[in-house]
Amino acid sequence: MSAFNKDPDFHDAPAAQQDPVSPCVSICALDGDDICVGCFRTGREISYWGLLPVEERREVLVRCQQRMAGEPAPCMVTKEQP
Repeated sequence: MSAFNKDPDFHDAPAAQQDPVSPCVSICALDGDDICVGCFRTGREISYWGLLPVEERREVLVRCQQRMAGEPAPCMVTKEQP
């Protein structure tokens, strides 16, 4: 069982239906480009993570991987969330 998800049915669900787990590694510090040095999310992506639909959270994770690899990846959150 995942250390982050305590739902016993989580691993029985198809991957496409599982909510992405937050990439937070508890090293919370934003650099000069507003990117967290721990998880590589932007400050805005961190703030809105819980409000984003599953598809958008997956896209945030893709962009985190791009940033980690040194590739440019603009912030996923481009509008004000409710």
